[in-house]
Formats: sequence, structure tokens, C-alpha cells
Amino acid sequence: MDIPFNIETLSLFKLTLGLTTLYLIYVLSSALNIAYFGPLSKFPGPKLWAFTKLPNILTMVSGNEAQIYAELHQKYGNIVRIGPRQLSYAGGAKHWKSVYGFKKHGSSVPHKDPMFYSTSMNGTPNIIVADDANHSRQRKILSHAFSDKALKEQEPLLKRWSQLLRTKLGEKADGEQGVDMVKYYNFTTFDIMGDLTFSEGLDMLEGSEYSPWVKTIFGSIKNATFFRGIRMHDPLSRYILDKLVFKSKKVRKMAWEHWRYTTDRLHRRLAREPEHEDLWAKIMAKDEADGGLTMGEHESNASLFMIAGTETTATALSGTTYHLLKNPDTMQKLVEEIRATFSDFDDVTLEDLARLKYLQAVLQEGLRMYPPVPITLPRLTPNEGVEIDGMFIPRGVTVPDPWAKPYLI
Repeated sequence: MDIPFNIETLSLFKLTLGLTTLYLIYVLSSALNIAYFGPLSKFPGPKLWAFTKLPNILTMVSGNEAQIYAELHQKYGNIVRIGPRQLSYAGGAKHWKSVYGFKKHGSSVPHKDPMFYSTSMNGTPNIIVADDANHSRQRKILSHAFSDKALKEQEPLLKRWSQLLRTKLGEKADGEQGVDMVKYYNFTTFDIMGDLTFSEGLDMLEGSEYSPWVKTIFGSIKNATFFRGIRMHDPLSRYILDKLVFKSKKVRKMAWEHWRYTTDRLHRRLAREPEHEDLWAKIMAKDEADGGLTMGEHESNASLFMIAGTETTATALSGTTYHLLKNPDTMQKLVEEIRATFSDFDDVTLEDLARLKYLQAVLQEGLRMYPPVPITLPRLTPNEGVEIDGMFIPRGVTVPDPWAKPYLI
């Protein structure tokens, strides 16, 4: 005999439990299907990582992404599945060109993964976040400011700050305590970038302490690592993160402080004629009406410069210095090359430094051993899919290529 089914007889608890169970069954079955029968099932990698994004997210927020990815590649090979729809490549130049190369006629390349890149505080994309068309336009404008010719024109500025660094280190060298070179490299790179960008340094090297602005930047970088991992999970997690974290007073205050410091200096710079031709003089050579940067792009890229061109350079120098001190024979050989070339600091030029083969080798080795940006910059395969190293990868697959590679470490 049929038992009449009346939904009104169900308690709200039972209804909720039933719907939740059905949803969990759906999620679990979908995850199992993608993990074991999806288009990426043929690629090697940890089984749990193929089933859920959670291990990869925990890896990102741990701060050990580069080391863990390297271990995975050493175990599984040049191509490793690191998520339900994520592949990590570590095959060198051939993979790098396929993932990050330029689009050729009649072919497709992966594009920037929107789950990874966040917009600027004013909502205007900088050169890193911009889509292909705007990236190309911004790149043409900004490249003039960072060309070899433009940087050689800044040699007096670079020497002035380098001389101040020598002076400060000389004062410290007479004492018995060691010198925190990480701090002094950061003092120098931030002062230089401030002078290059806004025609005014941050006076950190002179005062030998971090400014409130730079303290804010360091805090923002640490927060960004955590946010990046959560943001790449799913829409619900991003929504909760936005409501509970991004809009919290502390996080918003930190983000807005960096933005305010940057834009205040930028607008001060734009309102006056600097004593020397800085980077912004070259950037402003092209008016907005002729395809130049909009004011929003000026602001978002200025904010980027004060992060991307400062802490990263200081980190590379810190890592290289550490390895030189751990390898005194290498340090001695480098010192001999430099002193054999220059009898005095005033004789040093960018052109001559570029000719020092051992110095160039040391810097390259320093970047290999201690890359300042070891995290992945993920790309997303297009709707039509893409071929990478002779294998077709379907649409919607994230394909990062780690900068810190197992064959480099």
C-alpha cells in the first residue's frame, strides 16, 4: 500500500538535514568524478590534492609554497596535478613560453587567472592585473621609463643613495654588534624607488628605521598571502572573506594607508616640476588622450612600484649576501674582481658593472638560490583549451609555473 507523502509532516530539521545530505552527496560525487574520471586524471600528483583544493590552499597560506611545490615535482615529475583543475609545470623554458608566452597568430595562450589577481583600491587595474589589451598599452608606456637608457640617466641618483648606504654601513662597522643587512637593503631600495618615482626618498636610510608607510607595506604583503589562498577556493569563501576580513577595520585601514601614502606622493609629484627627470616624467610624456595612462592607472601603478620594485630587490640582495657569506671563496673572488676594476667608489659606473662577468654570475646564482618571488603567477586556459608541451589542456584549468623550480634548487 502506498504511504502518502506529505512534506508538511516533515520537521524543519529533517528537511534541512535531507537537503544538506543531498548537497553533500552531490559535492562528493562531483569531486570524485573530477578527481578520477576528469580530463586531468591522467596527470600524476597526490590523490587528496586531486580531490579538493584545500591542501593547495593550506600550502599557499603556510608560506612554504615554493618548497612544497619543489618536493612534489621531485617526486612526481615536471607536470604535477595540484588541484581538481590545477596543474603545476616545472619543465623549464618550453613550459614557460607555453604558459606565459605571447599569443601567436591562430593560437591561444592561457590568460591571467582572475581568482588570483585582485584589483587596486580605486578599481583600476595596474599593469600586472590588466587584461591583454590594456597590459600591452601600459607596457609600451612604462617600458620607456625602465629602459636601459632611462636607468642609465638615473646613475647619479643611484650613486648618491649607494654612497649613503656605504656611509651608514661604515658607521656601523666600527661597532662590535652585527648589522641587519635586510633592513639596510630595504631602507635603500625604498628610498631609491621613492626618489625615482616621486622625486623624494622616504628618508629611511638617513634615519636607519622603517617609516610607517613601509611597515604598512610589509603587513599588507603578509596579509595578501593568506587572502590569496582563500580567494582561490570558491565563491562562498570569497564572499565570507570579503564580509568578515576585507571589510574589517584593521585590514581596510592597512590597505587604505598604503594607498593614501602612495597617492599623496604621486599627486604632489604631478603638481610640480622635479629637480631631476624621474620615471614619472617619462611616463607622463604620453597624454591620456593619445593612449597614455589614465589618472586611475597612474595611481594603481605607483602603488605597484612601491611594492614590486622595493622589497623584492632587497630580498634578492639579502639572499645573495647570505650565500656569499656562507661561501667565503666566492666572496673573495668577487671582491678581487671588483677591486681590480675600480680603484675608488667614484669610478663605479653602471656600464662597467655590467661588464663584470663574475658579478653577473653571482647575481644570477643568487636569484637561482633565493628567488624573491618564488610563488606561482597562475594562468587560466581559455575556452577553446590550449596545447602545452604537445598535450591538450581543456578550458578552465589553472596552469602555474613555479619560479622556484626543483631543477634550480
